[in-house]
Amino acid sequence: MVPAEALRGRGIFAGVPDGKLERFARIGEPIVVKAGEFLFRLGDSAKWLYLIDRGKVDLSVPFHIQGAPREIAIQTAGSGDTLAWSSLVRPHVLTMSARAVENSRLLRFSGEALGSLCHEEAETGLAVIERLTEVVGRRLQQVQAMWIRELQRSIDGSEG
Repeated sequence: MVPAEALRGRGIFAGVPDGKLERFARIGEPIVVKAGEFLFRLGDSAKWLYLIDRGKVDLSVPFHIQGAPREIAIQTAGSGDTLAWSSLVRPHVLTMSARAVENSRLLRFSGEALGSLCHEEAETGLAVIERLTEVVGRRLQQVQAMWIRELQRSIDGSEG
């Protein structure tokens, strides 16, 4: 269990009324991740949703650069950010990797338990899902911007 106060106004719980936070807090648990440690990797099954309590986590994708595998950071998430939204969205497969940039404390929630609670508490669940779609939308915009920049570089380089 985590303190309900740790969820107030943060991540996907930002729209949850104070009186309902306690139910969500009961299904959460704190975890500590050391700098350099992976929370999860792209393609893994998404079983947990995370809220960063304190610290920083890089969201990345693997690339082969000059024949060597390397994780390239797409975004650095910090306190109050939500990770592993895929735990609530079928097919429950992670779309990026996550590695702690520094020693970090996260609040972990079973995607299955969180999804069940969202169904039971329909109005509150809707608030959670609305925030979840914001997270997904922001990540999509960030990846799209990177893709467009890279495409532009490719086009600019081929015009010579």
